[in-house]
Amino acid sequence: FYDFIINNGNCGGNGNGQTNLVSGIDAALQEFINNGENNPSITVCRKIITINNCENTVGDTTFEICERLHDELDFKLQQPVDRVIINIPSASGNVNTITDPDNY
Repeated sequence: FYDFIINNGNCGGNGNGQTNLVSGIDAALQEFINNGENNPSITVCRKIITINNCENTVGDTTFEICERLHDELDFKLQQPVDRVIINIPSASGNVNTITDPDNY
């Protein structure tokens, strides 16, 4: 999968150089809330996994992802949400391409 993204991935999929990672994570959080959060008889393991080759360009990434979403995923639900973020650099020359996955 990594090789496929390296060789074929780009940040141009009709996003016009814009990537809104926050709205996707917000949508996943809302699905968790809507589906079983208030039913104590349901035991679930919640996970969010993102595979990115484009940097988030909408809103304040540090606040939205590192602060607000971090707190909501840890404390808003009865059980915290596991998350995995995989950043893969892209060969595309778009402005929001991840060039250094260790520092994004």
